[in-house]
Amino acid sequence: MAKPLAEVLPGARNSTDAISVGPTLPRILSGRISTTNLPLNRAGIRPTATDRPQIQAAFDRLYTGNDPLSVGYREGQSARKKLMAELAEDMKMADGPSAVADCFAGEAQKLGRLIAEI
Repeated sequence: MAKPLAEVLPGARNSTDAISVGPTLPRILSGRISTTNLPLNRAGIRPTATDRPQIQAAFDRLYTGNDPLSVGYREGQSARKKLMAELAEDMKMADGPSAVADCFAGEAQKLGRLIAEI
């Protein structure tokens, strides 16, 4: 069985090295290396439990170390905040949820900006 792409590329990896846009994570990105998966509709900006200040503060206190899990948590939170801000801006500019799903060029540009910043 072939290894996922992120596992065979040289160098260190973080959760924003591989980003999937759509409802499911492609098999080529699945595996031990963490990746980011962005839905194309309003589900992409739906709040999670860690968006609640009390819960986020508890997780922040729990994952303060330099162990892989703590580093992964902080990287994930940072990437999520950045992506959520961009998605919220896109949703505000769009004329409803169907416009977001229909504008692949805008999604590709957003993804390109994200990759360029990394």
